[in-house]
This record gives sequence, C-alpha cells and structure tokens, in this order.
Amino acid sequence: MSLLTRKNSASEDYDRASNHHILSPDEHKIVFANAKEILILHKYFLEERFMELKSLITPGSHERNLCEAMYKLGELFKIFAPKLQMYQAFVATYTDRLGLLKRLGQKSKKWNKYLARARGVSQCRKLSLSSFLIMPVQRCPRYLLMLNDLIKQLEKYIMVNGD
Repeated sequence: MSLLTRKNSASEDYDRASNHHILSPDEHKIVFANAKEILILHKYFLEERFMELKSLITPGSHERNLCEAMYKLGELFKIFAPKLQMYQAFVATYTDRLGLLKRLGQKSKKWNKYLARARGVSQCRKLSLSSFLIMPVQRCPRYLLMLNDLIKQLEKYIMVNGD
C-alpha cells in the first residue's frame, strides 16, 4: 500500500466524523477545510509527476533525460504554481483548526472516543488527527527542498559534463 493510499484511507477514516454526527457541519468545515483537495493535488504533483521527473535525473543521466526533465518540470510548475493557493487557505486557518480540536477534546467524550478508534485503524499508523492536519502545512517547504534537490542533480550533471 502506497503512502498516499494510506493517507487517503486515513483521511477518509477521520473525515467520517461528520457522518457519525460527532462534528457539526461547521466544525467539520473548520477541521478539514480543503484537505481533500490538497491531498488530490499532492497525489498528482508529488507522487505521480515529480517522482517521474526525479527518476530521469540521476548521476550518469544522459543529456536527453536531463533536457526532458527540465522541460517537463517547467511545464509542471506552470500548471502547479497557481494551485499552491490551496495551501494558503489551509495554512491560514490552521490555528483556528487547532483551537477547535482542543475545545472538542475538552468537552466531547464522543469526539475523544472517535479519535481513539480512528487512530487505531491500521491506515492511520497510530497517527493523531493533528499529525495528519500538519502535513499540508509542512508540504510547501518540502516541495522547495525537492526542487532544490533536482537543481543540485542538474548542477552535478553540468559539472561532470561541462555543459
């Protein structure tokens, strides 16, 4: 099972809280915001497209692979960059989300029982809901790190090949 499949299943397990009438629709909106849309974007960008590019650029890559990867990366970022606003909306409400989670934890035995059960589901890998909700906040810096890694690989290629 891929990491994304586990995240998707875990997201769905935690997301079922509104179906069990544990969260009101407003609370559900605050807690989960646009997390599903971000997960879909992440799946497309990172797990499908970026890893495909990264595999083209390894020590000893042929110039043809390097050129192909650079072209695809540029095209990918043309598509992806405007969609990063999804993360901005999620991050902007993160403090409110944590505050609501804290209040729910203090006042609702049903909520705490639900979280404990959801955390025990194998796809959640014993991670708390807060652990899943921090992931989109941490993701943009990771994208930057991966892009920097790609640039380093390109620099190594240029130094070795003198291009």
